Amino acid sequence: MIAVTLAIELFLMTCIGIFTAKMKIVPDTFAGHLTNFLMKVALPCLIFVSINTNEFSFDLLRNCFFALIAGLVVMLLFLLIGHIFYLIMGKSGVGRVMRYGLTFPHYSFMGIPIMDALFGTTGNLYYVMFLVPVRILYYTLSPRLLGPSGGKEKKSVAETLKTIFNPCMCAVIIGVLFWVFGWKFPTVIQYCVDSLNKICSPLGLLLCGLVLGRNQIRQLINPRFFRLPLARTILMPLIFLILTRPLKSLGMDPVLCDMIVIYAALPCASLTAAYALQYEPEQDVQFEAAGSVFIATLLSTFTIPMWYAILTTFFS
Repeated sequence: MIAVTLAIELFLMTCIGIFTAKMKIVPDTFAGHLTNFLMKVALPCLIFVSINTNEFSFDLLRNCFFALIAGLVVMLLFLLIGHIFYLIMGKSGVGRVMRYGLTFPHYSFMGIPIMDALFGTTGNLYYVMFLVPVRILYYTLSPRLLGPSGGKEKKSVAETLKTIFNPCMCAVIIGVLFWVFGWKFPTVIQYCVDSLNKICSPLGLLLCGLVLGRNQIRQLINPRFFRLPLARTILMPLIFLILTRPLKSLGMDPVLCDMIVIYAALPCASLTAAYALQYEPEQDVQFEAAGSVFIATLLSTFTIPMWYAILTTFFS
């Protein structure tokens, strides 16, 4: 029943965002401003609350460490699989989009509400820690994976540190300190943080629809554009379903194992198309990136509940 409810919620919230964009209810610049608000204000509050919802225990701390290591290992495997596809596709522009789309899923605004709905507070805690290496690699590797020249422009140390220690990463550090030492905000401040936490997930899903709604939908439905979405939502979770079952039998927390499979089933990062516009000179490749994101996002509203149903029915 959870899977069905989740599928309906994801689909409806995404469609509302698309409808809002198509009807010009908000200006085209609204999505960019909403992204900044979510990334710099609401999402850090969600991260903080996710860490501090559970009572501190050394068992949870140990599992959080495992989640952090799992995030790094999974990202390296994603990168390896993506690079294999890149080589198979002749190191082309489409190959670069495929590599990037397989390396980075839509881990924030779609991933967080999904993990919360499926795995509750404990799953949210693990997911926040799991995303630490994901965020670092995302901010540092995006130009290198999508740019024809490998994005070799040099950044200063200050720029690199600013990129890594963004508001989300700072929220992780502050949240862990509060969690471990049992610190609390004053009631009024905690109320504001909790309120911002609650609006992050629905606004994030609406943002997905707003971004998709910018495109001409008919032009994005092309059989050629299904390559990346099918690999992202079917092949990747299948691979990690196979890889995580032995770990589950060896004693790794089942929530963490199942979370990795659902993470692998997330669609391509929403910024895949935006980065393609920035770094990829070929217009056909830019358009395929947009089509792949659109199809993968809509497809995932059905495939993610499907994978969760498989996990709970056959591997619980």
